[in-house]
Amino acid sequence: MSTHFWEAVCFLIFLILLYKPVTKFILSYLDKYSDNIKNKIIDSENIRVEAEKAIKFYEKRRDSLRQLVSEIYKNTTDNINKLLEVNQKKLELQIAIKMKMHEEKLKIYEKEQINEIKIEVLTKSLFIVQKYLTDNKPKKINDQYLSEVMDVTNNKKIMFH
Repeated sequence: MSTHFWEAVCFLIFLILLYKPVTKFILSYLDKYSDNIKNKIIDSENIRVEAEKAIKFYEKRRDSLRQLVSEIYKNTTDNINKLLEVNQKKLELQIAIKMKMHEEKLKIYEKEQINEIKIEVLTKSLFIVQKYLTDNKPKKINDQYLSEVMDVTNNKKIMFH
């Protein structure tokens, strides 16, 4: 038998003797590697669950903040509208008061001007009548009578309607 044959037989025996410890070592390594991968998968699953919880928490927080912002906006808008309404009413009231005051001042001024005009018309009328009577001197009217008439008209307030 040739040396090649014995080398092949020795090699087969060597492989048979090494098969069990090598397979144990390889299986052990593969089991450790598998366990490591399983642990990483479990860790990543836990991280995913925590991330989902965080996302839900922040989504709820975002929604509550949106609602809060919406309420703040609505309240602010309502407050602005109320302030506008109150200030509009105040302004209208102030305008009405000032208009009334100016109308009253105008009425007083108008009355004063009318009275001045009445007095001026009456004075000029009396002067004209006096001048006429003085120039024409009717027979029955004398100076004393005319003075008495003038005194009476000067002392009385004549009302125009």
